[in-house]
Amino acid sequence: MFKIFKNPNYKGSYEYLAARKRQYIAYAVLCALGVAGFLLLGFLIAHTRKTILVLPALFCVIPFANFVAALIAMSAGASYLPEEKRAAVQRFEDAGMLYYHLMYCDEKGKRQFLDCVVFYQGGIVAYCSKLKAERKTDIESDCITRLKKKGTSLRLKLYTDWDEFAARIAQIEDAVPEDEAKKVEKAEEQFLNLCL
Repeated sequence: MFKIFKNPNYKGSYEYLAARKRQYIAYAVLCALGVAGFLLLGFLIAHTRKTILVLPALFCVIPFANFVAALIAMSAGASYLPEEKRAAVQRFEDAGMLYYHLMYCDEKGKRQFLDCVVFYQGGIVAYCSKLKAERKTDIESDCITRLKKKGTSLRLKLYTDWDEFAARIAQIEDAVPEDEAKKVEKAEEQFLNLCL
């Protein structure tokens, strides 16, 4: 029963987003049942809505709203890569350099859904199918600034066209050199901390 509340996939895996959505739906239903239960219990006991049991019901509304808002944001921005595009980046997934379905959150709280992100020794390359042109430079500069504050000098390059993204990642080697591995691993960890 409690399996639905756990996400067995790591952040960035292809299956993570679907599991996260199921998890948020379960939390939202649980909070909604809590609200309804407390209100019903208060009405059955006192035959009025003006009881002390209204307070826990009100406190359950806040997490319910948060889970529903996050679920809407994930559903609105999410787009799964078709199988032919996923096959084109399979070698990076096998090498552990690729992450799927990340939601980047900038310092102002604006969210941007990234379809897939490749980390390599020279930087971070991301494909985003639903990115507005005016937001592209804002996200890139925000990410570079935040990573520099944390001690990482890798830069982010966003692509909205799949052909340009595929041409760029074709130039990247499958494996990160040994001397650069710790730097890239640190950048991956810090970038994943910036994502929801």
